[in-house]
Amino acid sequence: TAGGAPSVTADVLRKLAGKDPMNGEYGTAYDFFGGGDDGHEACVALFSLTAIGSIDTMIANFLTSLQFLVDDDNSRVHGSVNINTETGRLSARRPNLQNQPALEKDTYGIRKAFKASPGNNLIVADYGQLELRLLASMTNCRSMIEAFEAGGDFHSRTALGMFDYIQEKVDAGECLLELKGDEDNEGSA
Repeated sequence: TAGGAPSVTADVLRKLAGKDPMNGEYGTAYDFFGGGDDGHEACVALFSLTAIGSIDTMIANFLTSLQFLVDDDNSRVHGSVNINTETGRLSARRPNLQNQPALEKDTYGIRKAFKASPGNNLIVADYGQLELRLLASMTNCRSMIEAFEAGGDFHSRTALGMFDYIQEKVDAGECLLELKGDEDNEGSA
């Protein structure tokens, strides 16, 4: 850092703090501080520091920007959804509604700030692998349709079909097939 202090990521702080130090699930800092009360206090302090970082992120990334997007005439935010991007993917801006905290991670109720005007509704939908699903339907590709109907992550299934050694490792228990897509990949099928 500019002041000469070491820079530490949130992941490192979480590892030092532990999963739930208030209930005895300590991280590596516990032993470093000799366990006991000192170890407990160190882990709780580090855990609190990660919580503060999370609050700062929510304020900076979501709350601060929203206040500048409120329409003075009706006290509402009017975002834009673009369905005609170069990549063919949906996008949203001012605010990016696709980048709001996930429902289970919305500790501070940011999603509740979005309300439909009277007589209207907002729909929250997860279009996991939307483009691939549309392609499967439009081309009537039986193998793709069957893969989606079977569930799981389409990309994992594709890898199994392309590389025999991956299927062998999955069958031997040496490799885990992710049947549910991860959040970064929009991938629950």
